[in-house]
Amino acid sequence: MNVVVRCLGCLRGVASKSNVQLFIAGVVTYSLLNRPMCALPNTLVELFRSRVIATPDAPALLLPKGSAVQTLTWREIARDVQTLAISLRDWDVKPGTHVAQISENRYEWLLADLSILYCGGVHVALSPQLPTKQLAAQIHATDCTHVLFSQGVPFSELRSLLRDDQNSSSAIRWCGYDRQPSELAEGNCSSWQVLLSHAAGDKIAAKTAAILDEIGHAIQPCDPATIIFTSGTMGEPVGVVLSHGALCANVHARATLFGKVPVERRLGWLPLAHLYARTADFYVWIARGSQLVLAESPERAFANAQATAPDFISGVPLFYDRILRYAESQRWPATEFGQRLRQFLGGNIRLLMAGGAPLPPKVRAIFHQHELPLLVGYGLTETGPIVSAETLDQQRPGSVGRPLPGVEVRIAADGEILVRSPGLFSSYWKQPALTAEKLRDGWLHTGDLGRLDADGFLWLTGRKKEVIVLASGHKVQPAAIEARFAGEPLIAQIVVVGEGQNCLGALIVPNCDQLRELLIKQGDVAIANDFNHPRVREVFRQRIEVLQADCAGHERIRRFTLLDRSWTAESGELTATLKVRRAVIQANFAAEIVALFAK
Repeated sequence: MNVVVRCLGCLRGVASKSNVQLFIAGVVTYSLLNRPMCALPNTLVELFRSRVIATPDAPALLLPKGSAVQTLTWREIARDVQTLAISLRDWDVKPGTHVAQISENRYEWLLADLSILYCGGVHVALSPQLPTKQLAAQIHATDCTHVLFSQGVPFSELRSLLRDDQNSSSAIRWCGYDRQPSELAEGNCSSWQVLLSHAAGDKIAAKTAAILDEIGHAIQPCDPATIIFTSGTMGEPVGVVLSHGALCANVHARATLFGKVPVERRLGWLPLAHLYARTADFYVWIARGSQLVLAESPERAFANAQATAPDFISGVPLFYDRILRYAESQRWPATEFGQRLRQFLGGNIRLLMAGGAPLPPKVRAIFHQHELPLLVGYGLTETGPIVSAETLDQQRPGSVGRPLPGVEVRIAADGEILVRSPGLFSSYWKQPALTAEKLRDGWLHTGDLGRLDADGFLWLTGRKKEVIVLASGHKVQPAAIEARFAGEPLIAQIVVVGEGQNCLGALIVPNCDQLRELLIKQGDVAIANDFNHPRVREVFRQRIEVLQADCAGHERIRRFTLLDRSWTAESGELTATLKVRRAVIQANFAAEIVALFAK
């Protein structure tokens, strides 16, 4: 018999033939195939188990690597999951254990998530893009006793910070995915190969298989499954506790949203450390029994799409805006634009979804014009995460669709969106006062403003805490103003400011390529990098005036400054899902804002 855990190559030198036979017979067959299946799984362990029972030998996961693509079936994934679960259990991951994972998307990420849950643990998923100090703070705050991490994580610095902060880093167990055993020989540090060696012994495997089966039976829908830190657009991130039942409720509602629309192969490139990708791509993939293409990286997403021909992709609006900007830069003939665009995305796209920020109407219109349906949705980490979404037969441009089945939405007297559903979070980690403030009488107070139209479509109009109050007393929603400029080719990024001022101003990051192209046509290329040149400023002034022609006087941008650098997640000015952090941007550009209104 061949060693079954093909993707975990390090097991090849660890697992013997008899061990593998024991594993298949004792763990997979008994735990996954002989237990009665629930009609509607309400824990993530049952969700995965029921999928393996239903379609064990169907192609499930595609792992592109360069020009090659490896395909795994559900049965093969289940074997890998349970092998890792045996190792984690012997590594002292028990029910209630908090396990942090700091990693980019990779096969091990998927295995770790399911295996931690199978052990009854709580998965604390952290983004590898976070600063090291923030990673240390979140590991400490969530009482993690085990940490899995990938190559790019500064392990020594992180471990040192935890030692300095809590004098207990020696109590944390560490495992590096891409490290050799010799690199992690100190104390509680282990390599992936060494961790997996815990599954090698017959007695260990048999004993652990029985323990895991008991744990699987004991997991309840109300048990915590994960802690996810919110993006923190207005302040410090907080940990959101989500239960098995809440995530399953959102998954089932999302999985049935498109009915019988054939969505058989989805491309997953959004970071799994954030809940949208984890639910909408990962868990919904399990629920639907479709195929998941796990992109090598965001940079390789398009090449992977062309190699695997997905029919469904989720992304943020910036992702689609960049696709169109690339397409326009190729100067494809107008008669071939739609076909070339479709081929760029793999040639088989049936459906595209966008969320996380307003979708520029122009971007949506171009995709629809070329028969590439681009739909939008809305949600928050606290809602598990999806609240509403458009479908192919229920669309209303400008809205964020209708609420999902089982999700209730109402609008408070002050315009705030309130949400009630079985997918709501349990609490903010160790923050009972904040939990009580946001979750009242079963309704989540989202902090977003919106309205419901007569047909039940939800429209977003702004954020409660992002209101700018001008010196005149007029109140302005900056997000609504910024949305007007989202499709303007010359503007890459924009943030509206003006609290306490006589008028609105804007910080603008120009799209330098588009600006240069325009100035070449005008014969002014020499001034393309001089953002203070009168002719450059006049170009932007004219565009701004056109785009806000129908705005009320107090909603018009009267002053603006052009910045010479972009805002990024690495600088802390964007979240990992590319939402602007207004407070950070305003702090970093405080001098520019002062100068803007001093003119």
